[in-house]
Amino acid sequence: MSDLQGTTRTRPSTAIERFRAKYAVDESGCWVWTAGTTVGDYPQFWDGKNVRGHRWSYEFHCGPIAEGMDVCHRCDNPRCVNPAHLFLGTALENMRDAAAKGRMGFPTPHLTDSEHAAIVEMLRSGVPWMRIAEITGRSCSTVAKVSRQLRALTV
Repeated sequence: MSDLQGTTRTRPSTAIERFRAKYAVDESGCWVWTAGTTVGDYPQFWDGKNVRGHRWSYEFHCGPIAEGMDVCHRCDNPRCVNPAHLFLGTALENMRDAAAKGRMGFPTPHLTDSEHAAIVEMLRSGVPWMRIAEITGRSCSTVAKVSRQLRALTV
């Protein structure tokens, strides 16, 4: 391939060469993806089809990903493709890991920690959503959102 000055550039020929050209290592050891990403900021990599970069990295370096398994990040950086920072888990395990690390929207953005804790306690005690909304002065949809988050973590 020629550029505008007439010099010749070579493209990486193998998938791993192309992959390695698309990340930079940061101070924490993350291999931070510098190419295209999805709406959720996850790396996109072309290997005959569009694949998530962290999934491609895991498969290349660690082996196949079993059906129904997620590739999770120990480092909580969605752009990281370092296989040492990746592990397999079910969707539920991934969600619980995210919640434990404060990445699930807990607390709901317009709730304080104490308001969120109070709603969770009332939900666990069986108080109906409408009553919780009346007590807290919050909408039923806010209480419902906390309820869904709580239910997802206790399945």
